Amino acid sequence: MTFLGMSPGMMGVLLGATVATVVFLYWLKPPPQRVVVPSTLLWDRLLKEKKRNTLLDRLRWWLSLMLALIIGLSVASGMGRPELSSPGRDVRNITVVIDNSATMATRTADGFTRWEHAVAHAGRVLGQGSASGQFLILDTSGQAPPGEPGDRRSALEVL
Repeated sequence: MTFLGMSPGMMGVLLGATVATVVFLYWLKPPPQRVVVPSTLLWDRLLKEKKRNTLLDRLRWWLSLMLALIIGLSVASGMGRPELSSPGRDVRNITVVIDNSATMATRTADGFTRWEHAVAHAGRVLGQGSASGQFLILDTSGQAPPGEPGDRRSALEVL
């Protein structure tokens, strides 16, 4: 899974902070309200109910916490724009535009022209594309005939 909006490390920090925040907020308890009760009969009934509902209250608290975590993590992971990819399904279409002006004939320190460096770099970029992707080679002056996107082999031949 890749995250288009954030790096995986930042996404992990965001998800961890979300979990910590939700759990911290669930552990905070509001202070109990003080109520004056005129009879011990009410206290006896209240204590019996409290003992009966303890397990149910804990279960409800845990389910509520899990639901809040699921919602919080869904929102936080959505902020990173996740994208599932697998080697067979990752189709990458590439268009390469090469500058073929006169300045590209300038030789660099290693003895090759800027044009030769650009063509070598374009070949490496085409090699990174997926086998089922479409490839198109264009130039800046429009001298090369614009063709339809093709497979990797035909794009490398145009280079």
